[in-house]
Amino acid sequence: MVQGMLSAGRSMILVLGLLLVSSLALAEDRIESLVRQFERGLEQAFSGGRASLDRFRESHRRQAEISLNRELSSSEANDDRLWLAWHLLLINPRHHAARQAFSAAEQTPPLDEQGNFAARNPPPPPLNPALVRLVDEALANNNAAVIEAAQPAIRQYSSRNSGAVRSFIRGLRELRSQGLATVTNPVIAFYFPAEARQLGIHVDPRAPSWMSPPDRYLLNHGLLSAQMGCNYSPPNQGRVLTTANYVRSQGDCRWQFPIPLSHWRLEMVLEPGQQGQAEVSAGGSKLSLGWSVAGLRLSGPQSMQLQLPAIQETSLIHLVVSGDRWAFSLNGARLGEGELPHQAWRQLQVLNDSRASALRLRYLAQGSELLVASALVPATEAAAASSVEPPWRSRLRQDLQQPVAFAFNNIPLGEVINALNLIGPATWHLDDSAKALIELPMFLAGEGMTGEQLLVWFQRLAGLEHRLEERGVVLTW
Repeated sequence: MVQGMLSAGRSMILVLGLLLVSSLALAEDRIESLVRQFERGLEQAFSGGRASLDRFRESHRRQAEISLNRELSSSEANDDRLWLAWHLLLINPRHHAARQAFSAAEQTPPLDEQGNFAARNPPPPPLNPALVRLVDEALANNNAAVIEAAQPAIRQYSSRNSGAVRSFIRGLRELRSQGLATVTNPVIAFYFPAEARQLGIHVDPRAPSWMSPPDRYLLNHGLLSAQMGCNYSPPNQGRVLTTANYVRSQGDCRWQFPIPLSHWRLEMVLEPGQQGQAEVSAGGSKLSLGWSVAGLRLSGPQSMQLQLPAIQETSLIHLVVSGDRWAFSLNGARLGEGELPHQAWRQLQVLNDSRASALRLRYLAQGSELLVASALVPATEAAAASSVEPPWRSRLRQDLQQPVAFAFNNIPLGEVINALNLIGPATWHLDDSAKALIELPMFLAGEGMTGEQLLVWFQRLAGLEHRLEERGVVLTW
């Protein structure tokens, strides 16, 4: 087996060497079969749990809608009614009474019935400050309730998946013992990092690892968070004091995220006079949000700077990050937004003696409905896609169905892309978000693997998504 040792001066040697790869085809088929069997079995094991969590989410949504609708019906102040109606539309864009509240005030509802934002600026804060905390509690998923709902689903899943895990690991180790470590090592490192370390396989700390179906479900739906004052998400460092009116950090409190996050939302309820500082970090980068009687201050990489006066009433604050974009809102009003380097964020730190009525960092995934609610992601495309596929897309799909042969052993992702452009019919690109991984070593080999299959492995091993453009395949992160 010839391993691709790619460099600028040896690209053609790689192309010639790849033609000699012959012993990998059988191993690839066996690994692909093992992966399909493993993932299919685990999805089946989680099917009942998924249904129960779907029911939990729907029940939570209904309860929130009932609670806010009750307040809407009993509120008389126009500002209170519009505040409640705004958040009811986030739950149900077709909510009749909420839309009527905007019509009665002769204002355009902020969302259309498909969930797209029709207006950027929300109504003023409510006259009744208690409504701010009520809305936050209604819309937030309490970690304790989520864990209680998820435990039966996870127990059922765990009881059925242990055999599948053992069989998968055994199959991979057998292939590895047959001299196919180059092919199997990255698969073991992706699915079972702890097992890989025991076998002496290098696990790159920057590379993503596989998430089980229950964990992926909780992340996709924003059901878990690092939350001050919650017994189910205590900090890894420091302590949190909980009172009837606020939570307070005792010492610097730090939460390590379960996985590096590209999407998250920091949610806070603040009262006048409270002060503190929260920091979200990724390697050498840091976003910092401070609050005090002197005002609110947000700082971060590049030109991420925002200073605002001190709050004068109970306020709901959201700082949301999605890939290379951020947005800051105060009581629903977008007061700042911009771009920042795409990062894999790793921890939240709340500095000593910080006080807030509520503070949580919610873990999110790409395309989460909460990113839609933050207006960072549209709920639907502005225009329907053409029913006739353009010729370039058809050609590109055909190119991705063609087999290619390659063997990359500890080759940086950027050089892998260069090599693929030499050996295959499709043209490959990294967009700006994926360039953060340009030096990530790749261990991947294939003979007869199609471009479509390669896309699946890019997603598995590096968390890379893709889009098709007229210029070719663009990998995103």
